[in-house]
Amino acid sequence: MIYFILLSALLLRIWGVSYGLPNLVISDEPAFIYGALRMLELRTFIPVFHPEEFKVLYYFSFIPSLYAAVFAPLLLVVYLFSSFSSLEDFKIYLTLDPSLIWIAARLFSAFFGALTVYLVYRLALLWFENKKIALFSALFLALSLFHIQLSHMARHWVYGAFFATLAWIFITLVYKSGERKHYFWGGISAGLS
Repeated sequence: MIYFILLSALLLRIWGVSYGLPNLVISDEPAFIYGALRMLELRTFIPVFHPEEFKVLYYFSFIPSLYAAVFAPLLLVVYLFSSFSSLEDFKIYLTLDPSLIWIAARLFSAFFGALTVYLVYRLALLWFENKKIALFSALFLALSLFHIQLSHMARHWVYGAFFATLAWIFITLVYKSGERKHYFWGGISAGLS
């Protein structure tokens, strides 16, 4: 049953990811996506070394780093299997129609949104030790219009929800077992949220 809920959650989050393209209608997306592309262009994940070039990045650089890790292989494959005569032509193509990059970022966000549904399932199992309650918890988040909307766009909210839920899982494991590794991973998750 959880697989059906997760598949439904993913499909609901993927449906409509091309909204507004090629226009950029969501205000937070350019900071993350252009920041990731700038990281790839400058070959660095540390924006502090290039403050002038990263003026577009006004958020924490973790999410653009995730996007850069997704964009690099995608852009490489698209470039290798395309008929562009030079890398400069490929850059011009992506500048004129960045839909490919935006859709990749939004799909990645949708994937994290669906993963959050699974984490809520695991957290409910830890808290209530009842599979039916855990399934209802996952179902409610899978069908939550607000969470679906947040998962549609390449923004920071869905990643915050993912890592906050992961932190709660580790906090619960600390309470139940007291193992030191759960403190460490809980702290990392809370910091990333």
